[in-house]
Amino acid sequence: MKKNNLIFTCLFFVKVLTAQTLDLPISKANSQLFASSIFCFGLRTEVKKNTLCIYKIDSKLKLTDSLIIDLPKSSTDDYLQLYSDTLHNYLNIYLQKKDKKTVTIYRFDRKFKLIATIENADVARLNSISNFEKEVLHFENTVYTVKQTADTTGNQFYVNKYKLKSELKAFEYQNEWQFPFERRYINSAHLMFANKAFVFLYVNVLGGNKTGQWLLKINAQTGKLNKASKLNDKGEMNFYQYGNFLFDTTSQTSHLIGQRFTEAQFNQTKNTINITNATFASAYYLQIDSAGEQILKQDFKLPIVEPKTANKKPIANYLFRVTKFSIDNENNVLFETDIFKSTNANLCYTYCNTNLFKLSSNNGQYVLEKNSIQTNPLVETYLSSKDNLDMNGKLCADSLINFETVYYKSQLFPSKVNFKWDESKNPIYIVQKTDSKKGILDYSLIAPVNKIYKLQKIENINKTENPLIIGLSNTQYVIVRQLPADTYQLKIYTW
Repeated sequence: MKKNNLIFTCLFFVKVLTAQTLDLPISKANSQLFASSIFCFGLRTEVKKNTLCIYKIDSKLKLTDSLIIDLPKSSTDDYLQLYSDTLHNYLNIYLQKKDKKTVTIYRFDRKFKLIATIENADVARLNSISNFEKEVLHFENTVYTVKQTADTTGNQFYVNKYKLKSELKAFEYQNEWQFPFERRYINSAHLMFANKAFVFLYVNVLGGNKTGQWLLKINAQTGKLNKASKLNDKGEMNFYQYGNFLFDTTSQTSHLIGQRFTEAQFNQTKNTINITNATFASAYYLQIDSAGEQILKQDFKLPIVEPKTANKKPIANYLFRVTKFSIDNENNVLFETDIFKSTNANLCYTYCNTNLFKLSSNNGQYVLEKNSIQTNPLVETYLSSKDNLDMNGKLCADSLINFETVYYKSQLFPSKVNFKWDESKNPIYIVQKTDSKKGILDYSLIAPVNKIYKLQKIENINKTENPLIIGLSNTQYVIVRQLPADTYQLKIYTW
């Protein structure tokens, strides 16, 4: 193993094509954004040895550090594609041979110090918690999960807290505590936030006298319920979908925001949803104090604006997911939403726009600044497909019983890569889509050109090249790909 702080050895092989492109002499390669640097890693075969090369690269594609690790003599074809993660705030690089069910893990801290080399780790046991639980939340060296079991009496939900046993071994955990929910009527539970003191969950109760949506606050040390706060008022049957969550550590205040449905619009018990061609979507904003009491609750109408057309008005249902949520220094509430639209009588929605909303603070209450829910025609055109199996930009629920999960579950093929506003408050999008039949990943830009919005192709890359896009700043991003002749390329784009 050789650490080259001045990276002379690695630079001998590295080719800088332009100030915007960097070629690395590695194969089976991959990349990871970690500690404000890009780490690229892959295999290199030389005359007398094989090596694992790891490069640390800054936002200008300048190599700032590197590490070479000698490997047993063999062909790079004997290895699977390398991969990585940043679990528990470490850079973990995984190296596995094709015929092996074990993997070698190289673990680095944020200063690029190799703190552990873990050999012969069983692949089946890697991230064992994440593999078996759908709801997982990491905080420092702990992991929270929601476990669901079913029997003849119904569903039983548990929150489990696990603690990392050792940072020098494959990630294995010991159970710290388990919190059992009440036996009946829990429909779903979503882990939102954790710190050293508390873990918060959004819970939907379906049936009984506690029907409604709840905020659960559990003591992170003991696993005891600190407070259960109902989002619905007494007798109220509106449905408060999860959007996003903030916790103010100074005031110990919880902030929740999301989409609200009336009972007539959405009723899981009756299995009905009726939001077709609504003239507005409703957003709610809630503040809950340290004692679990509501100190503010407001609803806001977000007007839905359909594009003008000479044809008959189509069926259109909208939902929005709150991707960013913040409170500025003047106590104004800002929330960015990804907007999804369905034009069929099913529970599949397609991404169609992103928009930013502002709630201006006014004497303890909030006023929604003028804005609307609407589609972006170029986004819709980009994602339009006659293939019923095309899942690009899709959010789908199997049934109304689990409909609330579409507001927080991961997309299989997300289409929005990045989004921003330019100096003139024009929205700009980086979007992607996969052509599964051709094996192509498309990256495109939607932005105004001479005041006219255009869809501009960035790259069309074969998926065998393992392409990846990494955002560097609000003005630049990098696309990485594996080229022939053992060349791994990074290319900077400005947007």
